[in-house]
Amino acid sequence: MRKEADSLKTHSSVMLMFIDEKQALFTLQDLNIAKKRCDTFKFNEVKLTTQCMKCLKYEHLHYMCKAKSNYQICAKDHETRLYKCHVCKSTKICVHVFIKCVNCGENH
Repeated sequence: MRKEADSLKTHSSVMLMFIDEKQALFTLQDLNIAKKRCDTFKFNEVKLTTQCMKCLKYEHLHYMCKAKSNYQICAKDHETRLYKCHVCKSTKICVHVFIKCVNCGENH
């Protein structure tokens, strides 16, 4: 069963390392593997402390994020830029905001 599933696979990832950027750019502009043209992009290293500005979780960046947006102050599921207080209608942090961390639930 495993071999059959592998033969139907249409996508995969390969990481190539080059001695210098000039060599990488030359090779990656027209990369063919097994007579198939391959899309390429530069790898962006993400550190464990990198925080996504969309969902506020760690270890990935906003442009790679598939999660829902979270507000930076109350951890509710809306983007920070769309915040509006349900009591006073302020778009800034006000006394009605309940501070909550999306990652641990604490109020810091």
